[in-house]
Amino acid sequence: MKWQRLMLLGAVLALAGCGQTSQVVQNWAITNNGTTISLAATLDPSYEINGEAIIPFKNYGTVNITQASNGQSTIGATLNVNSFLDNSLGVATTLPNNEPFPSIVTGSMLWADVLNNKSKWDIRLYFDRQAQANGTYHELVGVDIGNYGISTNFGSVTLTQDYFNSSNYKFASITFYGPVLNSTTNAVVVPGGIFLVADVNATTAVVGPNATAIMASLGAKAARTEIEVGGADAYKYPTAQSRQELFSKILASLKNGGVIRPNPKQ
Repeated sequence: MKWQRLMLLGAVLALAGCGQTSQVVQNWAITNNGTTISLAATLDPSYEINGEAIIPFKNYGTVNITQASNGQSTIGATLNVNSFLDNSLGVATTLPNNEPFPSIVTGSMLWADVLNNKSKWDIRLYFDRQAQANGTYHELVGVDIGNYGISTNFGSVTLTQDYFNSSNYKFASITFYGPVLNSTTNAVVVPGGIFLVADVNATTAVVGPNATAIMASLGAKAARTEIEVGGADAYKYPTAQSRQELFSKILASLKNGGVIRPNPKQ
């Protein structure tokens, strides 16, 4: 694994400042064949993840960080559906910094550490299975990547880009959240990071359980996106301009921390 060279957070969020309609995740590939669930978020090619890793999670599957020949990067996971039933998983009601989950998550989530070296990267998997009135389930899978290099305190706020399919159903989101700092030393206690989450059953009501059809239904891009701001300080960002300014602050922090690297192949 090449974690000493990964620049995950900057690579993902650098694109957020490009405008309200720019999709940070260019394509979501979501499959569920009843035995294996696969989630892959392919980022806009303007920035690259400088490295690759495939990290095993127990005996259930892997978290995957991959890169195409053009530098375009993908973050995701491939998991056995039994991972949802593991009673050793912890329960989380918030993001790691105690800020609220994005709105696609309506309750608590199960979670487990995948990588935690307490100095560079914290990587977690999240799971939730929400029963619906019609007897079906919405199954959420999330990948959280924390980066100790982010040291800017953005206050009690999260910034999320939500993704909707052609049926106007919110099937995925990507969230930025800031670190928790020591009030005396300003040392990072909990790293800031990104949280990607998707409903792996989002399109089954339309196209059925066929994995290929589910991937095709999402296309190269989501039908539309929305920006949401969460946390106690969300009221400070009521307009598109104020949210763009928040994006700019995020970008400045990532550049200062050396975690943003433009893709030289673009």
